[in-house]
Amino acid sequence: MVNSKEIVKALIDRLNDVQVEALRVIIESMIWPEVKVTPEEAEAIAQGEAEVEAGLGVKAEDVWRELGLSDD
Repeated sequence: MVNSKEIVKALIDRLNDVQVEALRVIIESMIWPEVKVTPEEAEAIAQGEAEVEAGLGVKAEDVWRELGLSDD
């Protein structure tokens, strides 16, 4: 019986270099240890989420425009 690791290795062999690089990034993110959030960071995250829920979020397009990254 073929195990999952053997199947994944066979599938990887069929990917091109760009796909392999994308897969590497995904896999690395899965195996890195979890990062502990400090109380200060948790507060900042909660504040940001509250601002978004209150409609105070900033549109990505506005930020891109402000940074000169927009085609507008």
